[in-house]
Amino acid sequence: MNECKHKTKVLRRNAGFSLIEIMIVVFLVAIVLYTVSYAFLTSARTSVSLDRRSDVTASLQNSVDRIVDELRVSEDVLSASSDSASVLIGGEDVTFNYDAGTREITRNGAVIATNVSSVTFTYLDADGNETGNVANIRRVLVTVQGQRGDELLELESSVNLRKRQ
Repeated sequence: MNECKHKTKVLRRNAGFSLIEIMIVVFLVAIVLYTVSYAFLTSARTSVSLDRRSDVTASLQNSVDRIVDELRVSEDVLSASSDSASVLIGGEDVTFNYDAGTREITRNGAVIATNVSSVTFTYLDADGNETGNVANIRRVLVTVQGQRGDELLELESSVNLRKRQ
C-alpha cells in the first residue's frame, strides 16, 4: 500500500498543467499581444499622419518662401489681385498665380506648389493699410492654406518691396 501512495505522488508530479492553468496563460499572453500590437499600430498611424502633415507643411513653406524671396527683389509691381501678383524681376515679367480648379500655385505657368486650398495676396501701402492701387504698394502679405485630411494648415509671410521703400 505504501508503494501505491508513492506511485500516485509521482504521477501527480509528472501530470503537467491543468486545462484551467493553460487557459489562464493563453488569456494572459493574448492580452499582452493585443496591447503590444495596439501600441505598434497606433505608433505607425501617428507616424504616417505626421509624415503627411510634414510633406504638406514643407510644400506650403517652400512655395511661400519662393514667392516672398522673389517679391523682395522685384523692381516693380505690374498687377495685383487677391489670387495673383505680377512683378518685374531683372527685366522679366513674373506672375505668381493660384488656380482654385487645379489647386496649384504657378510661376509664369510652371507649377511651384500643388494641393493648395487657397492663396491670398494682400497689398499694403506705406502706412500698413490695404490698397488696390499698384503705385502705392510697399508691402505684400502672402497667405497660403493647404489641407491634410480634415486639418487646415495655414502659412503667412509678409515682404517689404525693397525697390519701393
